[in-house]
Amino acid sequence: MADKNKGGVEQILPDLARAKKEKGVIRPSIDLYQDEVSTTIGPKINMTTKKGTDISLGYTKSKYKGYKDSPSKVDFNVGKEGDKYSYGVTGTKQGKSKSITIGGKIKYSSGGLARGMGAAIRGGKFEGVK
Repeated sequence: MADKNKGGVEQILPDLARAKKEKGVIRPSIDLYQDEVSTTIGPKINMTTKKGTDISLGYTKSKYKGYKDSPSKVDFNVGKEGDKYSYGVTGTKQGKSKSITIGGKIKYSSGGLARGMGAAIRGGKFEGVK
């Protein structure tokens, strides 16, 4: 087992989990793939605004040997993550197919059983399960 003071896995993983994204950054990239049957090119751009909103847009074009109409795909994502909430929208269009996903997450920490059931049991009014 690695010693925590010497930069072992235990030391590195918590630091990665707490890493925050840089704000006001644009990250372009391009994916290229080729084999004996297909060739695919996929430019993409990711951006984090100064207010922390993540936006990405990507386009993928594939060519297959023996096919005239090559499929293409467009992906987009918009989302924001905070300490107590996160939300986002993801969409994809490929040929005649289209999809969109909208979701979010809210963190809360207000009393009740979720916060400390042990304290409620020790309170003196707990009679147990009958």
